Amino acid sequence: MTSRLRVLPCTNLVTSGWRLRRSSGPARLRKRLDSPRDLCLLTYRRCRRGSSEVISVGPQSDSPNEYDERRRLCWSRPDCRPAGSGTGDPWASDLAEWHLQTQSSPENPGVLAAYRELEEQTDGLFRSLTDCTSPCPIAVSFTHLSQPYDSDQELISAIVTEQRLEVSVAASDRHRLHPALDCRPGGPYDRFRAVHDIVGHGFGGRGFDAPGEYSAWRIQNCLYRGLARLALATELRAEYAVLRETGEFAEHKALIVPWAFE
Repeated sequence: MTSRLRVLPCTNLVTSGWRLRRSSGPARLRKRLDSPRDLCLLTYRRCRRGSSEVISVGPQSDSPNEYDERRRLCWSRPDCRPAGSGTGDPWASDLAEWHLQTQSSPENPGVLAAYRELEEQTDGLFRSLTDCTSPCPIAVSFTHLSQPYDSDQELISAIVTEQRLEVSVAASDRHRLHPALDCRPGGPYDRFRAVHDIVGHGFGGRGFDAPGEYSAWRIQNCLYRGLARLALATELRAEYAVLRETGEFAEHKALIVPWAFE
């Protein structure tokens, strides 16, 4: 089922609902993302062992009460757990330098292929998250407000408790349009940002600081495959690395992160 999409005259573009299939099989996220209903909904269960917090992953229960604990919901696999150092991306300095010194290559066939895969796989996830038949729909609206939320906790709360998300459209900043992803309101780049906020920050419960952004990328990375992962790393890891190292937003570039950083 495709998501219903309508354009409102007051700058909002709204979709509603998402559908996730609960599986009785092994507690691992299925790799085929082209069929959203084949995804497995997992939940983080936090427990204490000694003095350290341990995160274990298991299948989501059928109990309706479990759905109310949305702060514990997360798309993940056991190997997606965040690094224990809490310092963020260990390659941040190198990634920032690479991104700043490398020219955008929007006409490179390999780069274009990676971004096409990123767009296709993101749209599959977006449909899953906005399918109105879901028992826990997330209503996504795209707005020209430059900062819909005052903090990361406000954004997380909106997703997990109110089942809604507002995303500032990329087109509102005409000087930072993406060279490989369409930036029209509600288009591929805006949908990519919505998926990141829902999966990485909302369901993952990760903030906007360095450790949070790194963990959010690790969580989201598990939902992608192939060349799309390299484009995803450029968008989430490299661009945030530039912000972390320079204090300035990175220029959007059509690049794929070298395999060495993966």
